[in-house]
Amino acid sequence: MSRIKLGPMDESEFSGYMKDNTIRYAAECARAGRWAEQDSFQMAEKSINDILPDGMRTKDHYFFKLRDLITGQEVGVAWLSIQDQAGFRSVFIYDIFICESCRGKGLGTETLKDIEGWAERSGAKSIWLHAFWNNQDAIALYRRLGYAETDVTMSKKII
Repeated sequence: MSRIKLGPMDESEFSGYMKDNTIRYAAECARAGRWAEQDSFQMAEKSINDILPDGMRTKDHYFFKLRDLITGQEVGVAWLSIQDQAGFRSVFIYDIFICESCRGKGLGTETLKDIEGWAERSGAKSIWLHAFWNNQDAIALYRRLGYAETDVTMSKKII
């Protein structure tokens, strides 16, 4: 049995999550060199709004809060989407965020295992995700759980 339980977000939780997620996504994109730092928040907001034209009611997008069943504490959030990939149903993980004070306790592993069960119950045959290269801890976790690179995006700065 998983230590993590996925529970649906309500409207107010979604609103707070979107603000935090936009800030985190903007910072990651700026750090990766995808967007200039001064433009990153606006770009992140536009990108997310393009993906979620109907907010939390956008078809096939699901938003969860993560509860640690041992402590009863909410420890993070997840944003998942059911999609058709290569002719079969898959789940794309847009975001998993574990509270900083809760990291290093195996909750990321437990969350991914619970997502895998949710994906299977949803009829998915695979799970996809994106990780920024500088997030080596997450990449190591994904590899340990059987995720493999399917493509690599590279860049070079020319000054």
